[in-house]
Amino acid sequence: MFNIKLLPLAALALTGGLFSCATPGAPNEAEWSGLVDQEDARTQHVLDMSAGYTSNDFGPWQAHIAEDAEIMLNDATMTRDEVIATFAAGHDAFDDIAHEDLNVTTMLYNNGTVFTNMWYTWTGTAKASGEALSIKGYCWMQWDGDKVIAIYNAFDPTRYNELTATEG
Repeated sequence: MFNIKLLPLAALALTGGLFSCATPGAPNEAEWSGLVDQEDARTQHVLDMSAGYTSNDFGPWQAHIAEDAEIMLNDATMTRDEVIATFAAGHDAFDDIAHEDLNVTTMLYNNGTVFTNMWYTWTGTAKASGEALSIKGYCWMQWDGDKVIAIYNAFDPTRYNELTATEG
């Protein structure tokens, strides 16, 4: 026979079961599993580097990226200082450089590896033509303690390079 007094207990048990099954990305012991943290200090460091880049102030880059970091910009290998010089030179060809639609999170893997991911839309206005440009991009940074030791930044540079060449 059905007991009305057990109804709240049954509802609670059913709700708990549904929520436990619906939690995506639950931590486990796998080597490349772990936690994603939007409020990790390294996430903020990457946001600071983004703000520094857009304002043409690379102090945060020098503070957070190891001098000998392995950096790839669309599969071109560069040093930290070469990347800084390249990105700073972009300010000679473009005004109003910004990162829009910024999404930055840090992943702390069970194996001790730490990466910060950054998805962004780069925007700027070509000084020579006045053309507004918008490019989607993705970047990951690998950390060792509080220093970035590797970076990969991917975006389609075709139109950017064309407009930069027009400036020169």
